[in-house]
Amino acid sequence: MSGLTLVEPALERLTFSERITDVKTDQSGDRLFAITNTRLLRIPVSDCERHESCLECVSDRDPLCGWCSVENSCQRQSLCSNSNLTYRWIADDVTECLSVTAISPNSSNINIETNVTISAVNLPELEPTDYYVCMFDTLATNVTAVNMDNSLIRGPVNGTADIQCPVPIDLSPFTQADSRSYSLSLRVATYSADLSDASFLYTVVDCGYNQDCTSCADSSAECGWCLYDNVCTANITRCYMEEWVQPSDGSSLCPRIDSISPDSTLIPALEDTSITLIGTNLPEPTPVYTYTCQLTLMGGITVLTAAWSNVSDTTANISCSVGTDDIPAEVAGSIQVLWGGDHMLRQDSQLNFTTFVCGNQPDCKTCLMNPGCSWCNDDVTGVGNCSSGCPTGVSIFTLPSSCPGPVVTEFSPISTAVGGVVELRITGQNLNVRGRGVSVTIGATPCGVSSSNNNEIICFLQTPVNSLTERLSVTVDGENTSSSDTFTTLTPVIASVAPSYAPQYGGSVINVTGTNLGVGSSRTLTAGLECDIISQTDYVITCTTRRYEATQTPLMTVTIDQVEVSFIDEFVVLEDPQVADMFLSGYNTQLRVAVASGVLDYELRGTNLGATVTQILEFYSLGNLISTSICTPPCAPTPRAVMWPGRALAGNLPAGGVV
Repeated sequence: MSGLTLVEPALERLTFSERITDVKTDQSGDRLFAITNTRLLRIPVSDCERHESCLECVSDRDPLCGWCSVENSCQRQSLCSNSNLTYRWIADDVTECLSVTAISPNSSNINIETNVTISAVNLPELEPTDYYVCMFDTLATNVTAVNMDNSLIRGPVNGTADIQCPVPIDLSPFTQADSRSYSLSLRVATYSADLSDASFLYTVVDCGYNQDCTSCADSSAECGWCLYDNVCTANITRCYMEEWVQPSDGSSLCPRIDSISPDSTLIPALEDTSITLIGTNLPEPTPVYTYTCQLTLMGGITVLTAAWSNVSDTTANISCSVGTDDIPAEVAGSIQVLWGGDHMLRQDSQLNFTTFVCGNQPDCKTCLMNPGCSWCNDDVTGVGNCSSGCPTGVSIFTLPSSCPGPVVTEFSPISTAVGGVVELRITGQNLNVRGRGVSVTIGATPCGVSSSNNNEIICFLQTPVNSLTERLSVTVDGENTSSSDTFTTLTPVIASVAPSYAPQYGGSVINVTGTNLGVGSSRTLTAGLECDIISQTDYVITCTTRRYEATQTPLMTVTIDQVEVSFIDEFVVLEDPQVADMFLSGYNTQLRVAVASGVLDYELRGTNLGATVTQILEFYSLGNLISTSICTPPCAPTPRAVMWPGRALAGNLPAGGVV
């Protein structure tokens, strides 16, 4: 065999040029040696280990392979321990493979001692000192295997064997779910491999994980809900008076709160009252086990006492007592019921209620929607209010259908500029029913309501581009009323601006005259800068100018309710007046002294001396004001005048004084 290469294992195919010249076995008979002209091949006589189940192993028909049941592997008989025992080594008939036909029960409760029974066919025969165990993952429990006559299984069993094993009692309580699945399998105690085809999932349930009746009763295990103790258990003896929702009942028999009574959705604040809830399957209370109500108000919790009353075999009412201090104001809240201390009863939806105070209701219809409230209407003024008791001498309304209709007493403004956008303020009575269905129109033109209460409506009107004269119409909750006065749109016109000029430093009084200047709800005057309005009528608007940074010639414009109207002539902003010197009138002589009596005529000389409408000349002596000379229009001949004549009474000057 010199020159040959030994190849093991023989995984390569022979090449086209190779040929086998001889075949021999080793002394054990486990391997073949094949000799070619180039290689020596060592080949196993069998490959049993590649089969993973009894069915695969036996179906392969390899004469050297069989299924070793207790070791859960396909191997040669010589390697299988006690292969002579029945069903220990299976080589010819797949019907001899182990199979499980039933398991009962397939789940149990952690709190109950339970034996699980596995029905198996072709159970392998054991040695006298060996025994079966059940494996729950890595937890093992000993098995009692019995025939129909309950005799202990040691030899082969013809037909089905029932294998009983207890579920481990040292399982810890569950924290993630109410059940846990284990890989349950059979194993011979002295071997490390599970028996093939005898492995499956087994479910262990912890009833105590379920914190409410619904999840407990709908659990996959045999769990029941103790009605008084509010715990989930598999043992009825744990329940007070053995009252429980049985595992077979399902969650339909669990206690629950179904709804809030229609009479309790709206309740008075600051009064003694009650809230009634309607429930199903509610246990009758005892001195120990009672009901309470929990109100959620403005982010806080209020706990109330409650009373149970039976309505029918399955229906009962819970009445929650509300005191004057429990609900301090008008609020919206929700309510839940606690049973047996702190157990929250099931509610499929949030149960809400609203509180009210009669005196806070803004209109008749809203007032009468609240039980115990009446609308008190003063027949003289037409003004009404909501109260739990009306005084004498007023009209009392108790039905919403009898409430007085809306009345418009006045509105403002009564006119605006054509095409303007105006804010209308409408006053009257019964103008609001919680804001429902409030609308305002002027003829066919709508006025968009921005706010409303029982005595006032504010709306914004975009008027058409053509003139409008129509009555105002108000509709409140389907009832209509109209104003006695009409609303009119007019065209503002500026006829003149006087004076038509002003100095830069501001403060000049300007009169803008024209027609329809007083219409609308808002107006501004601008001439480059805004001119601050100090008075206004339909014909004259008077304003004072602001300081200008530079001279300019803007247009005087009045804006009424977003409509702009400008005067055709420019408004002139002049440089501020500058006084250069003072001369004796009629003489080209500077005035430096004056006599203490008589009349003094003078001339001021400078630039833009007529830029102001009214000029005031003040005389000072030694820093003190001693005389004032006021000139009323016209003082200077033109706005840009360089000379301004004036007269002062010398008698106002101090004798011998120097000016």
